[in-house]
Amino acid sequence: VLTEDLVSLQQLVTDLKDSDDDIAYAYVADRKRGVLAHTFAGGFPNDLVGVNVLQPGEKWRQEALETDEEGLIHDVAFPILHGKVGFVHVGISERRIQRTISQFTAAIVVIAGIVLLVAVGLAALVSWVVTRPVRDLIEAARKMRDGELGQHVATQTKDEIGDLVDSFNQMSGELLKQHNVLEDRNWRIQIAQEQAAGERDKLRAIIDSMVEGVLFVDAEGRISLCNASAERIWGVSAAELLGKPLQDSHPPNLREKVTEILEQAKAKPGFAFTWEMSSLKEHCCLSNYASVHSGDGRYLGLVLLSLDISERVSLEREQKQLRDQLFQQEKMVLIGQIAASIAHELNTPLGTILLRTQLIKHQLSNDSDLPDLQVIEGEAQRCRRIIDSLLGFSRRSEGVISRTDVNALIRESLSLVKNDLVLKGITLQPDLADNGAIVRVDANQIQQVLLNLVTNAADAMQEGGRMQITTRFLSGGAILEIQVTDDGCGMDQ
Repeated sequence: VLTEDLVSLQQLVTDLKDSDDDIAYAYVADRKRGVLAHTFAGGFPNDLVGVNVLQPGEKWRQEALETDEEGLIHDVAFPILHGKVGFVHVGISERRIQRTISQFTAAIVVIAGIVLLVAVGLAALVSWVVTRPVRDLIEAARKMRDGELGQHVATQTKDEIGDLVDSFNQMSGELLKQHNVLEDRNWRIQIAQEQAAGERDKLRAIIDSMVEGVLFVDAEGRISLCNASAERIWGVSAAELLGKPLQDSHPPNLREKVTEILEQAKAKPGFAFTWEMSSLKEHCCLSNYASVHSGDGRYLGLVLLSLDISERVSLEREQKQLRDQLFQQEKMVLIGQIAASIAHELNTPLGTILLRTQLIKHQLSNDSDLPDLQVIEGEAQRCRRIIDSLLGFSRRSEGVISRTDVNALIRESLSLVKNDLVLKGITLQPDLADNGAIVRVDANQIQQVLLNLVTNAADAMQEGGRMQITTRFLSGGAILEIQVTDDGCGMDQ
């Protein structure tokens, strides 16, 4: 073929080039490097002569050629029958190779992408199948965290994840059960707290409505409870009492005793003590102290109940004064009755004395004895006036209002008690209005009032002293004032 059938050889070379787009050219040369057939349309390039020459013994040889049209071409030479006949040169375009490689690479990339997508899909499917229980567990746990207890996750596998799901479901059920128990317990506690609050408010209302003042002292000796009555009795506000030692609420002279009471209350369960005392605001109160201990004997504090008995004490004082006044009045009535009886008894012999004295005066001829008889007669007359005053004082009056000389009435009244006042060392100092003191009064009642005042004043002057009785007109003579003053001890009110 190489030497005798060049047409067939040319056809073979042409078919070789057409068989592969990467082949840029092909030619056959004899052993002397003469070109026998080629694929160059414009003639064989002289530049290829002597290029990429095989050396003896080489099976093939390759050399890169730089061209303007095809760029880099790899010329590959193969010997024919070990070079005895000739050589075959094939030019392979690198651009075409690169394009082929790119196409192949693109195909590989597409195939790899498809494989990757399939792998990702399979992985996603496997992951979804494998991790779905885990996601369900996470979602259920999130709902339980938000308060939606009792979550249940379906079990789809029998592996470790399935065991985990079963454990989670058991835990969820147990938590729901315990939650329901706690909810019921909390509900019961809330009901109990509301009832306790209602009872506490009721107890507080009862304590606040009590007439007795209530103070509770804790184990440290400080006031922790105070009602409105205690504020009134002790004379300080609750803000001033709460948190303060109990001793501070008592007058200074009683604080040592209060300290002793607190010590005894702490040491003796069931301790109780009652006394009548005065508070800081001079309220007279009856105070009851009682210790409070727990069932095991632990000291909790002390309760102080205080009852304001100021009105009762004042009433008792007034009753005593009324009793004293009544006793004095009864005494005066008795004195009046005795005086009336004595006056009646003395009137008869006194009348006889006066009558005999007057007869003797007419019968005497010696004037030297007359002054003595006049003295006897005058003293007898004075005795009669005293007796008449006693009789007038002892008589019951119907309240007759008449014009009365009050100054004369005062002198007459003083004559009844003058001797008694002298014996007690009391000096009378009348200071009566000039020109008389004639007013319309009940003379008998005025006399009783005067005698009561003078008698009471004399009783108060145990060491003697001075007593002054004054009359004077006020408001231009429209009012007559009678004033009795003394040096006695006086009274509170």
